[in-house]
Amino acid sequence: MKTIAVVEDDEYIGNMLAELLRSAGYGVVRAYSGSEALLLVERTRPDLILLDLMLPGMGGEAVLQKVARLCPVIILSAKVDVRGKVENLNAGAVDYVTKPFDNDELLARVAVQLRRGGREEALLVRAGIEMNFETFEVTADGVPLRLTRTLDETIALGRVYREGDAEIRRAIANVSHDLRTPLTSAAGYAGMLAKSGLSEKQAEYLAVIEGRLAAMKRLTEELLAYSVAASDEAELALEEVDLGAALEDSLTQFYAAFEERGILPSISLPAGKVVRPADKDALARVFGNILSNAVRYSDGDFCVTLREDGEVVFENAASALDGVSAGRLFDRFFTVENARGGTGLGLSIAKLLTERMGGSIGAAWSDGRLRITLRL
Repeated sequence: MKTIAVVEDDEYIGNMLAELLRSAGYGVVRAYSGSEALLLVERTRPDLILLDLMLPGMGGEAVLQKVARLCPVIILSAKVDVRGKVENLNAGAVDYVTKPFDNDELLARVAVQLRRGGREEALLVRAGIEMNFETFEVTADGVPLRLTRTLDETIALGRVYREGDAEIRRAIANVSHDLRTPLTSAAGYAGMLAKSGLSEKQAEYLAVIEGRLAAMKRLTEELLAYSVAASDEAELALEEVDLGAALEDSLTQFYAAFEERGILPSISLPAGKVVRPADKDALARVFGNILSNAVRYSDGDFCVTLREDGEVVFENAASALDGVSAGRLFDRFFTVENARGGTGLGLSIAKLLTERMGGSIGAAWSDGRLRITLRL
């Protein structure tokens, strides 16, 4: 029987993981802190480690540095920034799974790593530079290199945010992390409960719970999307994009939402292609957030027009707005009184991404109608 070490300080998530792994036929040993994890790994030599990063005392990153050479480590964390993932994978983790996770997917990832077995070569050699991943020693043409404290401090300083609102971005990421942790355990137990043979009434209650959990997950994803969009670390890949095709794709995804509100969109596209430099994923996010706003605020109609010069105009009746509130729609966290559960970040994200693609976006309100104009 393969043994898996679960290093997780949250008791509920740890219990859920232990039960999930045991039901799949694995042995489980547990640790609740970084220092305890080191003792556990030394004593039991598990076949694989599931490691949380936010641990009391010694953090998960420090634990990874010490145990990655001993057995495969899969990171389980609510941290989703790309740089952090890359750093932990480069530090020796074999996989990185974000919370909340799907139980079946996690089991599949565990099985893959256990099938692989063993570790990769401990010595990396490139252009005369040798790095030993077991001893963490680096040499250049046989001469040992010493990584100084000054270098460490320089690297750390280079990661500091340069914008004045860096603190609020970190706060957003932290709030998202704190929300994801209880969501992970709740979603995990709900998934296990769904397979336990419920009565019709119990299944009905569980469906409500799962619906609310899904709504909370969407809220945390919106917060994370803003922090990513506001970060210079997230590179955009600009390429020639057919705006008409991209707009049609986004409208198709919102067809059911418009139908539910009884809205029949009026769409006007030019005969020929309108091609502009843009990042496909970022553009889809911009269109999606604008359309989501239309579904939320429209009084029953919606029009979108793409012009040959690359200007896209979205228009709908919006009696709940006025000139002042329309001018603040792109402000971070701004919502109107009947925002129907909005986070106040959707259009703020759209503005950030549009400007990073070299475009502009604005809103105007007149005679009860909202008009959002996007230029690329």
